[in-house]
Order: sequence, then structure tokens, then C-alpha cells
Amino acid sequence: MDIYVVKAGETINDIAKRFNLTIDDIQSVNDMNVLEIKEGDEIKIPLILSEDFIYYEVKEGDTLKNIVEGKNLDLKTIAHLNGLELSDYIYPKQVLIIPKDNVRVYITEKGDTLKDLEANLGFTIQKILEDNPNLYLVENQLIIERDN
Repeated sequence: MDIYVVKAGETINDIAKRFNLTIDDIQSVNDMNVLEIKEGDEIKIPLILSEDFIYYEVKEGDTLKNIVEGKNLDLKTIAHLNGLELSDYIYPKQVLIIPKDNVRVYITEKGDTLKDLEANLGFTIQKILEDNPNLYLVENQLIIERDN
């Protein structure tokens, strides 16, 4: 999830086009009416989905916990991927991004090293670098690993 600061004269339509998203994509991760943005507002921009993620539409009775059951990720990661806090309510028809079954994700933390990623993901440093060629190890960076 990225944070974008609205520039003078920009509309939500301009921003959606810039990130190759729909207005609904942006609205789904923000707690404000994005149609009423103004200069200086900070809005969340969802990750652009790749072949590594699916859209999941929340059903009546779903919780983050039951959505991640049986998947190789924890509640904190799934919440972070969707711009949520663990205590946030999810509601029917809300769309979440979920890593596919063959994908492991890790959100970097302050002070992480490549050795930490190797230990957390269970892949060699070489494989991590092959799958994440623009790796800078800044806080809150998404690291993706695929089981081939």
C-alpha cells in the first residue's frame, strides 16, 4: 500500500489513471470520500495486482482470521496488504487482495537484512533477489516469493 499526496488541481480520476486503477480500487482502501479530495490530502493507493495476487470479495460472516486459515500468511500481513488494522471491521462485498497459494509475502521491518529475509521466507538470498530485483530493504516493503 502506498500513500499519495494530492497535488494542486488533481482529481481522483487523474490519480486513478496515473496508477492504472479505477476510482473504486482507490475508494475501497480509503476511509474518506475520494471524490472530494483536495490538495495536500493523503490517500492510500492499493498495490497493483500481479499474477501473484487474487481479489477476494468478503462474504457475510467472514473475518480476517477465517480468510487466512490454511494460507501461508498471518493476520498482520493480510491486514497490512489491504491497508487495514487488525481491529478493523471487514464487511460483505469489500474486496481484499490475497496472495495466491503458491506465493509467500513478507513485509519488511526496520532493520531487516537479507539474512532475515532468507530466514523468514525460507528461500536463498539468490532466489529472493531473482524474484525481487529492485530490493532496497526499506521499512514496509513487500517481498514476494513464488513456489515454482
